[in-house]
Amino acid sequence: MSSKPASEPATAAPPIGDKEVVRYLRQTPDFFARHSELLTELTLPHAVNGKAVSLIEHQVAILQEQRTELKRRLDGLLAIAAENDRLHSRLHEFTLLLLGARGPRSLIDALSGGLQRLFEAEPVVLLAPARPAHPELAPRVQIAEPDSPAHQWYTRVLKGGVPVCGYLQPEQVQYVFGRERSTAVASAALVPLVDGERTLALLALPSPDAERFNPRKSTDFIAQLGRLIARGLAPYWS
Repeated sequence: MSSKPASEPATAAPPIGDKEVVRYLRQTPDFFARHSELLTELTLPHAVNGKAVSLIEHQVAILQEQRTELKRRLDGLLAIAAENDRLHSRLHEFTLLLLGARGPRSLIDALSGGLQRLFEAEPVVLLAPARPAHPELAPRVQIAEPDSPAHQWYTRVLKGGVPVCGYLQPEQVQYVFGRERSTAVASAALVPLVDGERTLALLALPSPDAERFNPRKSTDFIAQLGRLIARGLAPYWS
């Protein structure tokens, strides 16, 4: 008497993991359109209070967060654009002041007064390794003291040829602006005045506001300002 071979036990299907579910939903974009009842039945914990919300509510919350972030970015860009417009308007007015100057004394007065009025920088300091040759210009330029501890730092900034913004150490503030202002300068911009191949001096702009010349800000505008001033001073420098 023959016997039937014993049937093999059924093999259990492998469990479906997260990756398979995600792949299926991406490959079947109309799944929730065909099973719309799931949108209200599925619940997710709220990110803030842990309360369960429907999938639709969760999607709405995500869209609101994205909208808030986009608005924040747009407001930031608009603020930067408005500030750039103000700076370019002030630069134009400052250029007209320099063009209207007649002689080195008038030029220095226009430079100092314009920077104080338009850019709220006071006092404006011109720091140079040697006095310029023109007798009307020489008294308005401060000579860098080679025996000061900050002289090496000054020389490095001057030879670098690019503006530096940030927060100065007390000895650096004293070196540039004087001992009496050591506590009044919260931030500063140091602008090498370069005309062609010549570096004339270092223009120092102080501010009692720590954010005015914070090191994160772009120095493109200040570099333009430095080139403009250097071109105006160059004919009287040597």
